[in-house]
Amino acid sequence: MSPAELPLVSSIELLIFRDLDQDIFLNDPQILKGVPRKLLEGQLAQAVADLFRQLPPGEPARCHMPSFGLQFYSEDGNQQICSICWQCNNIYGDFQYNFDGSAPVSQKLLGLLDRLSW
Repeated sequence: MSPAELPLVSSIELLIFRDLDQDIFLNDPQILKGVPRKLLEGQLAQAVADLFRQLPPGEPARCHMPSFGLQFYSEDGNQQICSICWQCNNIYGDFQYNFDGSAPVSQKLLGLLDRLSW
């Protein structure tokens, strides 16, 4: 699934991986158990979702050391989760996507998530 296909969301949970300094794979429940999280709602959730949908395609590297994960919630109870790595320009989880991490919209999303995570 491409980020552009993300349906309307009601809230987003920001998962903060930056301090783990390791490859993160969302199928490992031990890693996710202690990850700091922040709930985003309202206009803030919509701003993050809008930037996420605009991530342009790009070429990946071989690692996956994401700074952040996003868990999207919709009004109907559906959930989608992904981890995003700006070092290797890829997204894993419910979205499998290689993006251009240096593109302005990608940097804008990274900056917003970084500010929100403190």
